[in-house]
Amino acid sequence: YASARDITGRKKAAAALQESEEKYRLVVENSSNAIYIYRNDRILFANRRVTDLTGYSNDELLRMNIWDLVHPEDRTRLQESGKQRISGSVIPPNFTGRIVKKNGDVVDCEFFVNRILFRNQPALLGITRDITEQKKAENALLEIQKKLRTVLDHLPDLVLVHRDGRILYVNPAMTDTL
Repeated sequence: YASARDITGRKKAAAALQESEEKYRLVVENSSNAIYIYRNDRILFANRRVTDLTGYSNDELLRMNIWDLVHPEDRTRLQESGKQRISGSVIPPNFTGRIVKKNGDVVDCEFFVNRILFRNQPALLGITRDITEQKKAENALLEIQKKLRTVLDHLPDLVLVHRDGRILYVNPAMTDTL
C-alpha cells in the first residue's frame, strides 16, 4: 500500500510567507522610525533605530523596563495610556512625550502606539520619531513672533494684520485711534 499527497500548494504558501517576512523585516529594520513591541513593561522587540534613538544596545533594551526610558515628568501619563490601550480601550494612538537617552539627554518624541497580538498575546506596538529639532524650530518661531509683536506694539504707526478677511492683530496705536 502506498499513498501520495500533493504538497505543491503548501510549498508555495511557505515560500510566499517567507518572502513576506523578509519584506517586513527589511521595512522594519530600515525604517527611519524607532519601532518596538512591548508587554508588561518589557521590550520584546526593537529595531535598530530604537538603539540609535536611546543610546542603549538591543540587549540592554530587552533587559530593561520600558518606563525607564520615559522622562519622569511624562511617565505617569504614558503609563496610564499604555494600561488603557492594553486593556482594549480605544484612545488616540498619537501623542507626544519625552525620552531620556542612556547619556542623559532628553529627546522630544512623537509616538504612535496601538494594541496588537504578538506571540498570541496582547502587546503594544510603538512607532516613535525624534521631533526635538522640530520643537526647537517651533520655539524659535514663537520667540521671533513675540519679538515682532513687541516691536509692532510700540510703533506709532497704525498696524493691522489680516488674512482671508479675518483680523489677526491690531497694534495699540490702531486701537487708540478707533
